[in-house]
Amino acid sequence: RGRPYPRPWRGSNRFLSKCAKPGKGQEDFEMRKGRIMEQQKRIVDRLNAEKSRSNGSMNSNIDFSTENRESHGGLTPTDMKKRIQALPDEASDDEMQLATFGFVIYQSLTEVSVNFMVPEDIRPKDVKVEFTTSRMRCTLQGASKPLFDGELYGAIEARESIWELEQTKEGKRLVITLIKNPTGIWDQFEDNNPKSKFNTPQEQVIRRLRSDINFLDNNLQDARNRMIQYGKDLIKRDEQMEEMMLKS
Repeated sequence: RGRPYPRPWRGSNRFLSKCAKPGKGQEDFEMRKGRIMEQQKRIVDRLNAEKSRSNGSMNSNIDFSTENRESHGGLTPTDMKKRIQALPDEASDDEMQLATFGFVIYQSLTEVSVNFMVPEDIRPKDVKVEFTTSRMRCTLQGASKPLFDGELYGAIEARESIWELEQTKEGKRLVITLIKNPTGIWDQFEDNNPKSKFNTPQEQVIRRLRSDINFLDNNLQDARNRMIQYGKDLIKRDEQMEEMMLKS
């Protein structure tokens, strides 16, 4: 009683339709009407902006800075990825080493890692590894011949060198770590055996770059997918809000 206009929710179109009458309270009505229309306009502008942003993120390309390109010899990560993918796969080199002389070898400036594939039922007490400063011998209990018995390319610290059994997805491995003395790069693992030649330092750098670029690509793809999903969820939430406002 005594109210110049009804009392529905003030943010709805029903409020506008029932209050659109001249008379007492017209000034208050015009002020509320302006606020509602401005609120609806902001919602529509926000929806359009989110839609254009989500569509743009799906088709956008990553723009790498000039500084990053210069640090990689003028190549973008895409160009580097193409060149690296053209190289032989690292897994094929490991398989070739296993087929050639029965183990896989890696090296750094300070140590050499030797990986032998062993049967699943082998236990630590079945393994015997002997080190000297220039020679290594490795045997398994019950085997007809040793896994390795020969002269090393360089000298090692016999007391610091260790071995262990590791369970991997490919199977059980015997991993032997030899500490170099002095440090440096070995051309090959076994002395007078060209088949045990290591990869060149350039090839090792390229293989590290391959893993780094793959890691970067996976992270960028995950971030892009999260941004697209967030935009879709935001648009869906705003559409539901707009629909509720129109229905009320």
